[in-house]
Amino acid sequence: MSLGNAATADPDFQWAHAHFELQELHGARIGARSGKANQGCRYNHGTRVENVARNGGVLMAAELREAPDVVARQSELLVRPLGELAAMLKRMPPRVVVTCVRGSSGHAENFGKHLIERHLGIPVAAVAGGIMTIYRQGLRLKRQLFLAISQSGRSDDLVEAASSARAFGALTVAIVNDTDSPLASTCDIVLPMAAGPELSAAATKTFVASVAILLNLIAHWVAERAIKAALDRLPERLAVAAELDWAKAVCLLSTTNNLSILGRGPTLAIAQEASLKLKEVQKITWTR
Repeated sequence: MSLGNAATADPDFQWAHAHFELQELHGARIGARSGKANQGCRYNHGTRVENVARNGGVLMAAELREAPDVVARQSELLVRPLGELAAMLKRMPPRVVVTCVRGSSGHAENFGKHLIERHLGIPVAAVAGGIMTIYRQGLRLKRQLFLAISQSGRSDDLVEAASSARAFGALTVAIVNDTDSPLASTCDIVLPMAAGPELSAAATKTFVASVAILLNLIAHWVAERAIKAALDRLPERLAVAAELDWAKAVCLLSTTNNLSILGRGPTLAIAQEASLKLKEVQKITWTR
């Protein structure tokens, strides 16, 4: 079955999914938020419900609904560090941007790669971290940009890779949720996600926060007013998305084991993240 990326990429898709699990765990039919029953659509009880309960679908939904406030909050905290970073990048433009990421942060990195290459024409490449951390081979990154993205900032390989890049002359930047983490301490500039604690097994608000920071970075780097205006609208758009009714999409997903999610350009990263969430929470085999 193929489902358009407009449904799977929308933030409220995650809310509707977890809401569906909560209703079914209590033996109720899922309905539209108006209260009307969605007749004929019941969840297949058994292992999937147990998996969702174990993986904290309800907690995941609650944390995702914090995203509008997170994006609004971080915009104020980013003014100073992004101003400093943009000034450095304009004064000494890098010829390449090297990234170091894991998991959902890798999908956010793909979004940033599209933005940087599209608006600046600078190639973006993911570093093979083991080269620095296992083989102890430093990379020739003098005056280049090294960008690490991490929720915790405590992955040893990311911290060591950032340390090596800095030692070899790179301008190191960390997009991180924990600003007291080793990764934050290692890098030249820290861009805080400001998402607060994320307790669900699947990343939600930190992914949204990472993507918003990357948009903010481009807006400052190239002085793109259209992106800045879109960022100003983003908290409200996220809040509106949280009120949409995605029950019909949930009905389709609850009865499938295989799924294709389509995405290209900037939406490829969103399709990747939606795919990962379905695999983490629903155990659905997916292609993208």
